[in-house]
Amino acid sequence: MFNYIILCILVPSIIFPSPVEDFLNPEKKEKLQLLLKIRFLKKIHRKKNT
Repeated sequence: MFNYIILCILVPSIIFPSPVEDFLNPEKKEKLQLLLKIRFLKKIHRKKNT
């Protein structure tokens, strides 16, 4: 349960970073989006294989 609460707090903060941070550090945003996309694709690939 505790892990679920932490996840609910962390995921929105990762997915929706502050606009100021995006402006000051656009490379970080691009890297994060790429990382999330790769994770998502790996998850889909694993589901297809099972």
